[in-house]
Amino acid sequence: MEETHINLKRFLQDNSIDEINSNLLIDLLEHEVQHHGQLIRYAYANKIDFPKSWNFRYTV
Repeated sequence: MEETHINLKRFLQDNSIDEINSNLLIDLLEHEVQHHGQLIRYAYANKIDFPKSWNFRYTV
């Protein structure tokens, strides 16, 4: 997520993007966030322990 944020921010600062490209980027970011949420919900529902890296990255 952090890498995506950096790339998205860098891309949005580029003055050559148009409205279609910026909307696509927002859609892709929302899609990625949704999948992360699905993984977290799956782990909670199945009582699967989170890797330590997840506790740092996602505050689970």
